[in-house]
Amino acid sequence: MKLESRASVYLPLILILAFGLRFVGVCFGLPFLYHADEPIVVNHALSYGNLDFNPYFFKIPPLTSYLLFFFYGIQFVVMNLLGLIEGKEGFVQFFLQDPSSFYLIARMVFGVFLGTFSVYLVYKLCKRYISLSVGLFAALFLSVCFLHVRDSHFVYADMPLMCVLIAAFFSIFSVLIDANRRAYLIFGMLLGTAVAFKYNGVFILIPFLVAHTLRVGFSFRLIFYWPLWAAAFISLITFALLNPYAVLDYRAFFSELSGQAGSQGYTGWLHHIQYSLMEGMTQPLFWTAVLGIIVSFLRLDKGMFVLLSFVLSYYVVIVFMGQPYDRYVLPLIPFLIIFSAYFVNSLFRFASFSNWVSVGFVLILIAPSLTKSVLLDQLLIKKDVRSIAYEWVVANLPKDSKLALGTPFFIPRLPLNEKQLLGKQEIAKQSENYSDFQKKRIQFMLEQKKTKPEGFELFYLSENLNESPPLFSEPRIPYDINVLKEMGINYVLIEKVSKEDQPQFVADLAGTAKRVKRFSPYEDESIVYPLDPQPLTGAPFLWSELLQRDRNGQIVEVYSI
Repeated sequence: MKLESRASVYLPLILILAFGLRFVGVCFGLPFLYHADEPIVVNHALSYGNLDFNPYFFKIPPLTSYLLFFFYGIQFVVMNLLGLIEGKEGFVQFFLQDPSSFYLIARMVFGVFLGTFSVYLVYKLCKRYISLSVGLFAALFLSVCFLHVRDSHFVYADMPLMCVLIAAFFSIFSVLIDANRRAYLIFGMLLGTAVAFKYNGVFILIPFLVAHTLRVGFSFRLIFYWPLWAAAFISLITFALLNPYAVLDYRAFFSELSGQAGSQGYTGWLHHIQYSLMEGMTQPLFWTAVLGIIVSFLRLDKGMFVLLSFVLSYYVVIVFMGQPYDRYVLPLIPFLIIFSAYFVNSLFRFASFSNWVSVGFVLILIAPSLTKSVLLDQLLIKKDVRSIAYEWVVANLPKDSKLALGTPFFIPRLPLNEKQLLGKQEIAKQSENYSDFQKKRIQFMLEQKKTKPEGFELFYLSENLNESPPLFSEPRIPYDINVLKEMGINYVLIEKVSKEDQPQFVADLAGTAKRVKRFSPYEDESIVYPLDPQPLTGAPFLWSELLQRDRNGQIVEVYSI
């Protein structure tokens, strides 16, 4: 059977595998929200229901939340027609009662579906500009790639950006092959779209300029080449149309953009190789990608050189202007996967292996990443350790107790008592900083007290008491055991994230308070701190974490003062 015929069988199986790995566990944590970034996108999307499309937040561009607003509009229309809600107020009440369906829609669209679609895009890109066999290998490798699988479970701009970056290479390769002027215009639109999803999408400009220079040549006339100027103009127009308040509210836009740039720094040359890429791709896929880069260099393959220009330039950027978190390498993943597929295809062409040997080699290559992905899904389908802690606290601690809480995303989302809710209601009424949605949320929570009276007086431990926290992350109190005693705090819920995280407070707590309960996601109860030095944003990353865990979440300890 010819490869073209086999591809019609292999590709659907690969896409089914990709979808399955991303779909299983997509409901993790719900109705609680255990990913630090997801509420940013969802809450902004819902706020556009007031027809004010200014996000008032530009640390990430608003395009993802704009698109999510469209899908919530469809949800609203369908539910309204079916009589499940009554108008806009009913929709708001439905969300406040249980946000699960809203997050599930967002995760499915911007995580599962786009993550799977990016696998298909990689296949099409390789098939058109490299070879069909490279396309199939690349699709298979990306379908099981651990970091790609993990982050396809989340709502964020990463998967939409990745799809646009891959799509942009269709135009880039077209420029390289025949300097197609139409490709310049399409690239300009895709460049603007990429930046409208996430600012680091701007670096797709580098391989485009490399492709243009390799095809047209570098000379003084380059600056007068009109398709380049047309692409630049279209990219700016596209970005402005998709992110209009970058222009309409330019002061806030540039202020937040400069502030976001200030949060980046030097991460070291090896950190993202040793941590993010070797763990995110697993070592077999990473090292075959390195070998693919070497082979393409020896062959003087211009197309792969253009691909490499993005990989190298983007990596240099995140070395000097990045953060240590693994998700920063996500834009590199599909292109490194292509290099891995390029090497495997070159190896099979160079050496004549039997079909069984070839299949065995590929299975060995993908086994570690597939295993990590399956281990992840097994964790995500289980109840989160924070949900277990929530149930215990509500059932066992006295109503109206004063609780001091650690970092909100690492501890259970506990209910406030009626007294504190009434206080927050007064704060919201007297301030212009709180939206109608926040006020409705407080009113809804007060109404819930009629049937669910349990609740606590909550205080939030903080290093910086001068910053202005969100309404539901205050009042703030210092990491000081004496202050807690003076305030009459009854219990402390503290997460164990790192030995370096408030060591004096943790020591004082252990010395003067009684630990009444400990919740751990690890099978080995002797593990005191997470094995991963980086904070857990949504789900585990390292091999050691996945192998040692029984469920998702961080260690939570409850102390009685």
